[in-house]
Amino acid sequence: MSQREKRKYQVDRFWLDQEEYSTKWYIYWYDERKRKTRRKTTHKTDYECAKEVIDEHYYASRSQTKAQSNEADIRKILSNYWLEHGRSLVAAPVINTTIISFTKFIDLEEDAGRISGLTMLSDITPRFIKRFITWRLSHSINVIKDDAGDISKIQVLKREVSPNSVQTYIKYIRAAINWAYKNGDILFSPHIPGISKYELNGPRTAFLTINMMADALNYAHQKKMDHLFKFLIGCIGTIARPETVLDIHVGLQMDWIQDFLDLNPPGRRLTSKRRPIVAVPDLLKEWLSEESGYFVQRQGKQIKSIKKAWRTMREELLWPKNIVSKTIRHSMARTLRTNSEFKKKYNIFIDPWELSGHMGHQASGSLEITEGYAQYIPNGESTVIQGLNAYFLELEENVDFDLHPSCTQET
Repeated sequence: MSQREKRKYQVDRFWLDQEEYSTKWYIYWYDERKRKTRRKTTHKTDYECAKEVIDEHYYASRSQTKAQSNEADIRKILSNYWLEHGRSLVAAPVINTTIISFTKFIDLEEDAGRISGLTMLSDITPRFIKRFITWRLSHSINVIKDDAGDISKIQVLKREVSPNSVQTYIKYIRAAINWAYKNGDILFSPHIPGISKYELNGPRTAFLTINMMADALNYAHQKKMDHLFKFLIGCIGTIARPETVLDIHVGLQMDWIQDFLDLNPPGRRLTSKRRPIVAVPDLLKEWLSEESGYFVQRQGKQIKSIKKAWRTMREELLWPKNIVSKTIRHSMARTLRTNSEFKKKYNIFIDPWELSGHMGHQASGSLEITEGYAQYIPNGESTVIQGLNAYFLELEENVDFDLHPSCTQET
């Protein structure tokens, strides 16, 4: 009789069979480590009852295998993800912050005795992740590096962190564990809960009026904070995200023949947050012509973060805390699209399709197909550029100085 005929009932690698001189059913499987077939009695003579026993045995063995597969060092999983994948991504700085902060929390959990020994993947339960979320919402991480660029100290500061930022950290913790799963380091990926949509920040309601934008320019000019001033001019003139403006290298990204600015630096991979090629309004064009290197810089070096200068300005101008640097982008879009008084004054109409393309927003739904045929092409005569030129004219009426670089910069 063939082996296939003997196996009357099989579940994965386990099958039922009987011995020649016994009425009981046995569970059989092949032990690869010992390289032989092994058996275990079901203590059942009834075939249907024996089937229930082998089913229970299969599920118990699978749970045991999963538990064993979780005995992987979580620090090693995070390190492998960073070295093999994370550091090559555009989001590498955020991923690095995620790994540093999560590792720091793991240290705190071990020091407090809530984890016995080294933290393994099996310790990363939903309860553990919820504790991390609670801790991260009220603590920020400050990484201090030595002259060689190596981490010398990690400071934990008592400071509120936005739920959206913490949700981003959770996303990359999931990504690291999934990377280990896809590469065969673990047999399954555990559930990593995030922050509920009700706890996340909804649509931003913070808004900068034209007068407030003028106050910011006045502040930067009076304080002689050239980098902050140019950052404001860049954000207004491109309607781009803060990190995009900080990355602008005029010599590498500005096309002076067509007066187009490529917001995506050479060599940077495109992500879902697209950085389009845009036309440039007149005032920003003047400011860009004054610089051949990084547009926002100090003593020839790129400014990589504007947060400290922004917080100081916000405090001195008595603005609410929900006004962040990205509020400029939201406020510009809202003004150009909805401020009827402003548009009536300058006799302009802003085409929503052109505004969407200028901001790098990808069409969805029925417009997604249309965009495949009619991709956005920057145009110096577009309604968006007309609106930006008008916006700068309005600002000039509200600031205490001339916005043009020949009048603003010190000789």
